[in-house]
Amino acid sequence: MRGSDGVGGLVGWNRGTVSYSYATGNVSGDSYVGGLVGWNDYGTVLNSYATGNVSGNGYVGGFVGYNSCTVENSFWDIETSGITVSDGGVGKTTADMMDITTFSNVGWDIVGVEDADTRNTDYIWNIVDTETYPFLSRQKEDDDSWFSLDINQLLYEYWWMILLMLIIVPNALAVISKRGKKKPPIQQPTEDELIENNSEPPDYDAW
Repeated sequence: MRGSDGVGGLVGWNRGTVSYSYATGNVSGDSYVGGLVGWNDYGTVLNSYATGNVSGNGYVGGFVGYNSCTVENSFWDIETSGITVSDGGVGKTTADMMDITTFSNVGWDIVGVEDADTRNTDYIWNIVDTETYPFLSRQKEDDDSWFSLDINQLLYEYWWMILLMLIIVPNALAVISKRGKKKPPIQQPTEDELIENNSEPPDYDAW
């Protein structure tokens, strides 16, 4: 990630809440540069970490470049980032960042798994202890159950919207289709038809 002012591996300028997140990309800029957040301006950052290399000129931090509010239970890798200072978060060695106790000791919802392809979705975070950084348990799933879970959750939360769309859309299409049909042109009767019906032809010039 490259920029000028307010550059972060995940968020440049934060005024909301950032939680359960991480950034691994390199970050460079001029000022207010951070591995995860460039400028935490009255925002909150919780349970997150950063590992990317960070470089800049002013207000540069391994995790947060400049912080004016809350950063809790968050870390950055002082070796891979190339920087040992941050205006928030706790700097750790790479070995510490791959140690489950670093995170469980501050209340992270984390559990160790056998390998990086294994997921325990009962916890927010998974880690292969001493081998990997923490990763989100639902970040990558190969089986179909993850996709099915998303669909079920979508139906559970937005069933009313789906039902409404099923009612509105067909009716709207019917109205549009009806409006799009052209009425057949009115045809004037021929003289033979008028004579046959004992009618005089209309005097169009009189109109």
